[in-house]
Amino acid sequence: MKAGDTMVRTVTVRAEGLRAMMIPEPDFTAPQGVRLYRQDPSLSEETDRNGQSIAGLRKDVASYLFQDAGNYVLPAVTVSWFDPASAKTQSATAPAVSVTVSAAAALSPALAPPAPEPQRDAFDWLHLALIGGIVLLTASSLWVAANGLSRLEAWWQERRSRERQSEPAFFRQVEQACKSGRDDAIARALDAWSRKAGAMPLELWLGRFADAETKQVYQAWQRTRYASQQASQPLGAGLLLPGLKKAREAWLMQETEAPGRKPALLPLNPTMP
Repeated sequence: MKAGDTMVRTVTVRAEGLRAMMIPEPDFTAPQGVRLYRQDPSLSEETDRNGQSIAGLRKDVASYLFQDAGNYVLPAVTVSWFDPASAKTQSATAPAVSVTVSAAAALSPALAPPAPEPQRDAFDWLHLALIGGIVLLTASSLWVAANGLSRLEAWWQERRSRERQSEPAFFRQVEQACKSGRDDAIARALDAWSRKAGAMPLELWLGRFADAETKQVYQAWQRTRYASQQASQPLGAGLLLPGLKKAREAWLMQETEAPGRKPALLPLNPTMP
């Protein structure tokens, strides 16, 4: 690879007996001098002939932009989870990747002017030097413009990536899901947002910031959604969303008033009603 090239890294996680939206998010990092751009994950389900879910599939794609020449090691990507069968934390790792990047090819120098033939009129060296200077200046300007556009594009991609991975973007997905009224979409959006915001388990987070009515609506929806031999009923946009917005506002206000303070860790195994 050469300086300025981009390498794409794809990590696919397959979890038997687990829905795709419940698969933990892999941790991608990049060494110094390498820019990292992540795409939105792709979630899907593997089913049998009867349409029953067998395993969840999550595919994450990350692009690494190497700005300078050198030897780099892309860190290993690890996914950890709690195995209820062994009551231990298990992990799977995609190995580290070594990359050697060479310097970008330099611009070809301008050709030297030909030597004047004997017994001919004097060659206009000043005119040739002027033309050569214009050509060199044009080439330099094009190179600077191309390099500037490349940096501008990289900056724009990085900004869009940060916006797509921000907490407000994940909460907008929650709002859209609640307005659609689909339970599966609401559950996926709530899970993704709560992981991004660190509001896990969500029920205990609601217990700190939501009002009593919102907590009752969420608990009733959970009981209906996971009750055996009973179909889930759609959750109307006017039930959970307004209370969830108020709870988020209270949470954001607390974060603003106490910047840098990390909240206490919530229990790993909450008791469901």
